[in-house]
Amino acid sequence: MEHKWYILNVMAGQEQKIAGDIKSMIGKSLGEDVSEALVPCKQVIKIKKGQKVQENQKLFPGYIFVNANLSGNAYNIINAIPKTMSFLGGKNHPQPVSDSKMKNIFALVNVDNLATSKTQMFEIGETLNIIEGPFESFSGSVENFDQEKQRVRISVLIFGRATSVELDINQVEKIS
Repeated sequence: MEHKWYILNVMAGQEQKIAGDIKSMIGKSLGEDVSEALVPCKQVIKIKKGQKVQENQKLFPGYIFVNANLSGNAYNIINAIPKTMSFLGGKNHPQPVSDSKMKNIFALVNVDNLATSKTQMFEIGETLNIIEGPFESFSGSVENFDQEKQRVRISVLIFGRATSVELDINQVEKIS
């Protein structure tokens, strides 16, 4: 029987540890039944204590994607790992994820990783939404854009007055 992708429900925050446990068992007790354990993540830049910090953000918290042949003993071995709930699907008959959905997930992970590495361009007069910081959920128009410093100056209406705010490009997004 061929390997298919399955979704394993685990305790939130334990995805990387359990995926590591499964990967370490691949050569030993799981043998050839499991080929991969994946926790889809995307790179995000957050500001903590005034510093930019790049972090991995899980796209599906509480879930691990496992490429496996679960017809043998692999199903019981994986379910016996501490802090795993079960595979999605029936109680003893997990449902495989379709190939088209897995292609979409892989594309989503690759697009997010590419998006963090490219630089954005903003035009003067363009309208942007602020997605992070003290002015979150405000929108305004671009007054100035410094591509070298990756900063943008936006005119925002606060209490009926236009106020100029300078932000990092990761704190804003284009209105689509």
